[in-house]
Amino acid sequence: MKKTSTSTLPYEMYYRLGLAFWDTFDTDRGLVELVEGAAALPPGRALDLGCGTGRNSVYLAKHGWEVTGVELVAEAVARAEERARAEGVTTARFVHGDILALEDAAIGADYTLLVDFGCLHSVPWDSRDRYAEVVTAHAAPGAVLWIWGRQAYGEVGMTAEELGRRFPTWELMLAEEVPNEEMQSRVGEVPATQRPIRAFMTSSKIPPAWRFRLVKQT
Repeated sequence: MKKTSTSTLPYEMYYRLGLAFWDTFDTDRGLVELVEGAAALPPGRALDLGCGTGRNSVYLAKHGWEVTGVELVAEAVARAEERARAEGVTTARFVHGDILALEDAAIGADYTLLVDFGCLHSVPWDSRDRYAEVVTAHAAPGAVLWIWGRQAYGEVGMTAEELGRRFPTWELMLAEEVPNEEMQSRVGEVPATQRPIRAFMTSSKIPPAWRFRLVKQT
């Protein structure tokens, strides 16, 4: 297998210690608009990149999509499968694999929707061209790539300019900051172990989150 997108150790620890605060975020309103809005995409094949415990995968499956979720952390994959079973979802499958080596996962291609909630913004800078190459290879002509991530700071984050440079065969259709009140929205009760880190990650102490929508041109 090729170089992995990032070390699994920090994320494995988050899950084992009950600190995976991102699982309590509500479905992003931009993604909801894309799936349920007035100009919603017709359901097709969706690829959830770095799917975690399957929150977005299950959401998409419930709205008619055939979903493949790929995740580097095995424990998260197991939880995603449990979530799908518990919610009666049969059109989502989960694969333990690296987003930078999707060819090893044998997941097929021609996906019409590709979703990245907080994955690319943690991929090392020197691996991001590879990420763009792999994503492009698995996308159908006219596919939509929806990305949620932090504004660039330190060793993480991203910008619209970076996406335009790394995805030359895609057109950037949307780049907008996620309002803080949306960041505060959550699903269910936040576990006590997650409250401090979630409060920090949704505060004004770190750069804001952005959402992007790109469309593949060729």
